[in-house]
Amino acid sequence: MHKVMRTAVVTALLAIAPIAAQADGQAFITASAGKSHYSGDTGESGTYSYYGIDATEHVDKKDTAFGVTGGYRWMIDDVFSIGPEAGFVDLGKLSDRVDATSPGRWTETDRSEIKNKAALLGINAKWMLGHSWSLGLRAGFLHMWSRLRSDVDGVDLYYSPGSRDHYSYKNSSHDNGFYGALNVGYDFTRNFGVTLGYEHYHGDYKSDAGSISQKIGVWAAGAEFRF
Repeated sequence: MHKVMRTAVVTALLAIAPIAAQADGQAFITASAGKSHYSGDTGESGTYSYYGIDATEHVDKKDTAFGVTGGYRWMIDDVFSIGPEAGFVDLGKLSDRVDATSPGRWTETDRSEIKNKAALLGINAKWMLGHSWSLGLRAGFLHMWSRLRSDVDGVDLYYSPGSRDHYSYKNSSHDNGFYGALNVGYDFTRNFGVTLGYEHYHGDYKSDAGSISQKIGVWAAGAEFRF
């Protein structure tokens, strides 16, 4: 899928290059913010038992996301423009808490979080719908940085009742993935407009224990400055 996305982006840019060379256009910078939601192999909240251990897990899949994107769009005709973009996005974090106990022996609380940020490179297209309204499409590939931190606190109930133990684990991961976005925009002037839409990002968190497929959706509002 990653190779397909890269090929599609490069093909689209090469296809518009001859037209863009003779077309007018505008550079732009967009700042956006919204709510991220994690899915994929990210676990579920619930209560379960195994081998005499009782555990309750709570997974928080929502956080705040924000990003900045810049690029250039050439006017292909009166209503359609397209061009390259590059940017950065902070996708917030996925949080997980597990409270486990082995009755009469020990209790343990494990708090973990994975924070994700990504650099973007892709294409950006815009269709004018009339009366200053527009439809925007963005797509490309990303390079994601993921950071895991896990803190475990345990209490002994059997050998040394009441004694406590704590340890932490950290890990960093890099992965190449893809993104896509669709938004509706309104232009107040030729040089300023706002957008509201949905963005999708896909990248894996990797460790020695395996990988977690992260699919991250973001409902975001943005402000675009053109010059």
